[in-house]
Amino acid sequence: MKNLIFISFIFFSSLVSYSQVGINKDGTAPDPSAMLDVKSTTQGMLIPRMTSAQRMAIATPAAGLLVFDNETNSFWFNGTAGWTELVTGGGTSYWSANGTDIFNNNAGNVGIGTNNPSDKLTILSSSNSFGFTHTDGTVTLGSYIGPFQGATGGWLGTKSADPLNFFTSNGGAQMTLLPNGNFGIGTATPADKLTVVNTGGFGVTHTDGTATIGTWIGNFQGVTTAKIGTKSNHALNFFTANGPSQMSLRTNGDVIVGDKDIVPFGKFTVQTTNNAYGISHLGEGGNILATRMGGTSAGIGTFSNTHMRIFANGISAITITGSNGNVGVGIDFPANKFEVNGTIRSKEVIVENINWPDYVFKENYQLPSLTDVEKFIQQHKHLPNIPSAAEIEKNGLHLGDTQKKMMEKIEELTLYIIELKKEVTELKQANQ
Repeated sequence: MKNLIFISFIFFSSLVSYSQVGINKDGTAPDPSAMLDVKSTTQGMLIPRMTSAQRMAIATPAAGLLVFDNETNSFWFNGTAGWTELVTGGGTSYWSANGTDIFNNNAGNVGIGTNNPSDKLTILSSSNSFGFTHTDGTVTLGSYIGPFQGATGGWLGTKSADPLNFFTSNGGAQMTLLPNGNFGIGTATPADKLTVVNTGGFGVTHTDGTATIGTWIGNFQGVTTAKIGTKSNHALNFFTANGPSQMSLRTNGDVIVGDKDIVPFGKFTVQTTNNAYGISHLGEGGNILATRMGGTSAGIGTFSNTHMRIFANGISAITITGSNGNVGVGIDFPANKFEVNGTIRSKEVIVENINWPDYVFKENYQLPSLTDVEKFIQQHKHLPNIPSAAEIEKNGLHLGDTQKKMMEKIEELTLYIIELKKEVTELKQANQ
């Protein structure tokens, strides 16, 4: 017993003297950097082993205190925030090494920034921060949560000035988002905000399972064609401001502008309210050609100071002047209300606003004497108050005015015949 006390005294004296302890079987001194140096190639070191309840029952554990929890089968140390589990790879859970790689064979979820992960990998970060980052030193891909340029949400994209590409089957980029915001499907160089490149067939399709709308580019009847329409047996409707349909293309090819449910009258039907314009064509210089419905009338024409022309085989057939409304048939610039370069054939012609020459039969009418008429004819070679051949050739025949003057001469002839009859009667009576 005395020998044991003596050996213990020498051991503790060495601890006090050297402040280092070396435990080994080869008698080597402890490493100068270590207070305790345990060396063995056949044995290990055991630290206190206890249950979870016993570990938690330790009163005022020192920072850095290390124990082995035989319930969690792991080491625990006491830090500034309490007990922390030191997990290592094993046959049942946690991280394991495979050369320079590490892997997790845990059947549960992994959390970064959270001890309650909801998915296989859950990253919890504060708002306005990135979650994960993948970079090669130049190109950087990352996730972000928080407000950005006035919008709050989750973000996925490049942190560097590089495109964001999407691919499948370890192939090339099938969708690309450029730094300028242009998005391409089937192209890595989209020229517009959305560019879909397809070598032939449909590009964009939207469906609810029944009605389907799509865009199509490809060869159609020998011609490369771009199309947009319905792939299903439904009408194609157009609207604005999230309102009702304003234009509809039906499956039979009829086009309706207005209420899509009206009965169309022809391939193109425009529905408007009274006194509203229907179809308008705006040209250079403010020239306007339009249709208009109002009250009990319908019209088509120009609504600017320009001529309206109706063409046949590329040739102007009818012209209505914009300044005064003159109409010309075969004449581009009619000087009168109605001009025709050709023959007019009709069932009847009615001329209005003529001062019909019944004034010849009034008592105060001065009927020219036949002697005066004879002298006028000998001098001018035409009847009085009747245009000459030269005037007709130069100015044309004014139908209403000429008819009036011809009637004036007929009525004068009637008066001459009446006077001659009276004279003949008087002569007969004198002879008898």
